[in-house]
Amino acid sequence: MIRSMTGYGRDQQLLHGRSITVEIRSVNHRYFEFSCRAPRGCAFLEDRLKRSLQSAISRGKVEVSLTLQTIESRHTSVAVDHALAGQYLTALRALGEEYSLPDDLTLSSVARLPDVFTLCRDEEDEEELAADVLQVLQNALDRFLAMREAEGERLRADVLSRVVTMEEHLSFVEERSPQTVMEYRARLTAKLTELLNGAVPDEARILTEAAIVAAQETYLRPVTGDALFERLLAGDHADFTDEYLAAPLALYVRYLIAPQLDLRHGQGGTVQPRSDGFAAASDATLRRSRRALLKTARRLLRRASDYLESHAAQFPLYDPQANVLNRCSIDGKLVQTR
Repeated sequence: MIRSMTGYGRDQQLLHGRSITVEIRSVNHRYFEFSCRAPRGCAFLEDRLKRSLQSAISRGKVEVSLTLQTIESRHTSVAVDHALAGQYLTALRALGEEYSLPDDLTLSSVARLPDVFTLCRDEEDEEELAADVLQVLQNALDRFLAMREAEGERLRADVLSRVVTMEEHLSFVEERSPQTVMEYRARLTAKLTELLNGAVPDEARILTEAAIVAAQETYLRPVTGDALFERLLAGDHADFTDEYLAAPLALYVRYLIAPQLDLRHGQGGTVQPRSDGFAAASDATLRRSRRALLKTARRLLRRASDYLESHAAQFPLYDPQANVLNRCSIDGKLVQTR
């Protein structure tokens, strides 16, 4: 089940004289990050809310909003300060006699005097409140997860549709790659023939050189970028080339020239030399062999890319934004773009 990291869920219930509203929102985040907005006096609930959500949500920046409204005042009473009220009355009547003012005191006027009435609230039952809030939270969480799953299903359908398109393009690329080598080979043959005054150059050597150029231009240059690649061709950073680029380049060359070779297959595997113990490799065997080469070459090229990223200071001409592996990669048929 694929779940989006973006989601929203809300629930509201009237429990024990309180209207409780819980809202859950989340956006993309590499890890689980929790924040809570709650009324004063409810800080003791934050840890419980976090644990409840963390058991169901592993990634995302999650924000919980808690709103409480008292509907029925079960734990509230009104106290009258009779002593203070008596002092108010005595002082007011003395004031009236002193200045010959009419005595117009009423109950409502006394009630408006400061501190005569005091609103008393009993201590909140924290366990009862926590149970009520967690009940509402669970309903909001169910709706939140349902939204994430629905969004995840839409993402899955979109990704799979793109994978189908990519597989169609992959088939085209696999068919086109030998032709690319042949085009480089034709240009290289023409150039060498011209340089050798009409003499016929070695075909095997031309095929290999053409494949090297094709592999460099198709696979290595898009990772290193033009500026750094030209310096690598000039001999700069030789240790990096030998340690990180030589191996994937060799595999890409084998991948490109494989269709031009007379490959044979037998119990010893797939080989090039002719032998009575080996039969001509089938198209399916050739495809498996080439895809195995491509998989290993990609892994090694990713290793080279990771080294460039982690040692960028050693390569002033390296531009991470020009690295095609930083923009799009394919892992397990999932397309990741950055």
